[in-house]
Amino acid sequence: PDWVDEFLTDAKHCGVMGNQAVTLAALCGKKKKANKKKPKKVAQPSEAQPIQKDHEEMKIEARPVLEKFLRDNNIWQIDLFDMMVDKYQIYTVDDFMEYKDDEDWVDEFLLEAKHVGVMGQKVKHLEKLCGRRKTVNSGNKKKKAPPKASNEPPKEKKLSPEEIESKARSKMEPFM
Repeated sequence: PDWVDEFLTDAKHCGVMGNQAVTLAALCGKKKKANKKKPKKVAQPSEAQPIQKDHEEMKIEARPVLEKFLRDNNIWQIDLFDMMVDKYQIYTVDDFMEYKDDEDWVDEFLLEAKHVGVMGQKVKHLEKLCGRRKTVNSGNKKKKAPPKASNEPPKEKKLSPEEIESKARSKMEPFM
């Protein structure tokens, strides 16, 4: 009957819910709906789709590898690491080696490295790593001192008789 449906609808609007609504419907002659439960699918790991890691997870995994590589090349700096991972998505040494073959990329990368604060010797080491320099002279080495004079007295210059006389005269004149 229609009045039963109307009554149940009004009851729901007034706040009758859950088990109370089901019990009220049963008292009014409405049959309880049968629950047709479908068998639950057992979650099986699909081998076709590998789990995608997000950027932060990959960055955390990349740090030990890239930090060791950069420290071995005397260019470790956290800002440089962040730039490599965030801007260029370099997560492994192999990724970096692939990129460094591109001359335009190397120009952009070195300029960007200077912008994030890589300075001094680290720039030179980075240029060497990217193939822009053959060697890096470290600024910490002291300059070689000129060879020391031997303990022998300096050789005396042989003077001519006229030179001897002029020197002797200049020394003796004040006493005369």
